[in-house]
Amino acid sequence: PAPPARGPSAPPARGKADPSLLPRKLLFGNPHRSNPRVSPDGQWLAFLGDVDGVMNVFVGRADDPASARPITQERKRNIYTLAGAPVDLTPGEGVRGEFEPPSPQVPDEVVVFTNARDRRYFDFERMNLQTGARRRVFTNTAGYFVFFDERLAPRIAGQVQGDGGMQFGTVEADGTVRPFARLDAEHANDLSIVGVHGKRVYALDRRAGDKHALVELEIPSGKAKVLATNPRADVMRAYLHPTSGRPQAAIARYERDEPTYLDKAFQRDFERLAASDPLATVNITSRSADDQRWVVALHSPLHSDRHVLLDRKTGSLRPLFSSRPDLDAKPLAPMQARTVHARDGLPLVTYLTLPPGTAVDGNGRPEAPLPMVLTVHGGPWARDSWGMDVLHQHFASRGYAVLNVNYRGSTGFGRAFLAASFGEWGGKMHDDLLDAVDWYASHGYAQRDRVAITGGSYGGYAALAGVTLTPEAFACSSTYVGVANLTTFLNTIPKYWDRARPLWHKRLGGDPSTPEGAAFLRQRSPVTFADRITKPLFIVHGANDPRVAKAESDQVVAAMQAKGLPVTYAVFPDEGHGFGQPQNRTAWAAATEVFLAQCLDGRYEPLGDEIAASSMTVPVGAEHIPGLAERLRGR
Repeated sequence: PAPPARGPSAPPARGKADPSLLPRKLLFGNPHRSNPRVSPDGQWLAFLGDVDGVMNVFVGRADDPASARPITQERKRNIYTLAGAPVDLTPGEGVRGEFEPPSPQVPDEVVVFTNARDRRYFDFERMNLQTGARRRVFTNTAGYFVFFDERLAPRIAGQVQGDGGMQFGTVEADGTVRPFARLDAEHANDLSIVGVHGKRVYALDRRAGDKHALVELEIPSGKAKVLATNPRADVMRAYLHPTSGRPQAAIARYERDEPTYLDKAFQRDFERLAASDPLATVNITSRSADDQRWVVALHSPLHSDRHVLLDRKTGSLRPLFSSRPDLDAKPLAPMQARTVHARDGLPLVTYLTLPPGTAVDGNGRPEAPLPMVLTVHGGPWARDSWGMDVLHQHFASRGYAVLNVNYRGSTGFGRAFLAASFGEWGGKMHDDLLDAVDWYASHGYAQRDRVAITGGSYGGYAALAGVTLTPEAFACSSTYVGVANLTTFLNTIPKYWDRARPLWHKRLGGDPSTPEGAAFLRQRSPVTFADRITKPLFIVHGANDPRVAKAESDQVVAAMQAKGLPVTYAVFPDEGHGFGQPQNRTAWAAATEVFLAQCLDGRYEPLGDEIAASSMTVPVGAEHIPGLAERLRGR
């Protein structure tokens, strides 16, 4: 337990305005272009491009990307995917809709799924891309998620069980599901399907070991033939031939991607791409049906995504575009990958970025320790990875060391690493963050008394825990869409997560419907200890968040106000779980960097018109971020 809080006071004005800093708009505004895709015949290219501040779909010849023209006219919200004429997949309150990846074998149709019939379950339909006509192919009455073959027929279904475990089965002709594999709650993530083609089913499987391997499953027995493994990390991705479905490579990721090749021609071309940009991660994002044209993203810490078109027949490698060419023209900071150890010996993969020009020795250390920003990824069942990170570039350009930590529970490091997080929200998961920061401070990278913590979703929980459960550990905290009360969070998760509720209880450490579970969750909830806060806190939430309800942040703010504790609370009325609007994302970044400058005595780009251009409201504490109240009044 932490000691009682000291009486807080508003921080004195600190930090230095510097108009010469790397402009925020280059990092947080829309990319110039992104997400290129090649047509099945290899002749056409589609991508997203900015038109008057809104992302629209462009189409042009693959051999002449400059010829592409916009085929949509969206003027308000960014487009992220497109399939034929615009169709509303989500009519009604609480309805969600998504697309399955398209198949080159059925170019005129795509599988969509929505929970319009029953908010708990997603039905699957085939939609004609020319007419928009839809027909249901799987009526979901028991919470299945379904995998389709190359002909868009439902073949494999998975289902969360009442104890939090998982069951997989084959989809029979009459729509029933015949089980072939059952996993208990601790091993629920041990099997995931990556491709179905004809009678062959490929999966990531760790039922026989700690790390996911790429396997071919025998159906209906469920027996696995191992195709590729990695001793240090899970296989996280597999490349399958777009028409034959045959595996060509498996990608594991420890600090950086580590491929295992199953096809020599694929290996030759993939390694050629890797050699073209040695600091980059290679990601094939789209392929023609004959596998002769690849669209590839080169993901490096030192430039925005570079997209290229490889013609495997001729060997030509044609640059398509960079996502943010104006950003690439600026001096960017390199990233370091390093494995450190938690207090119990668990290895933690971390990524560090220092301000440009400050790494002066062979170990990448700065001349003197720097103030640090710890950014915590959400999920928590996700991970940080090597490559361009706009938060790293943003904060490093303001003079801070920036750190990501793959704490226990992060994905990609095996079953034991995941299981080590069960019941450890606010416990050992939080200790991992503290231990990584302490390592960098003790080795001359960071000033331990000038470390800020920030994050969203679970990262927002961690940022709140940082100033409540460990109130002296961080100089300040900035949180967005963060979980504050584990009980109310579990009681308000979306209906389509209902079947996974037992798994949530196991992973968070308690069932709020039981006295023991409720007591445990209360002790791990930041809102319980809001009166301990002694450090500056900036809280941000989207009013329409379906995953972490805005009431989570409301509770913390109300508790702090009741105790007379200062806090700044910003709400975006047109956002959900994150930022969909670039002007809102940029406004959040602007307010955050000014907040951090007051806390860490850093530099900041002066507030401009970003606040006025956004939907940001600040019902509480605008006066604690210099200039924010004036910009809000100036709308």
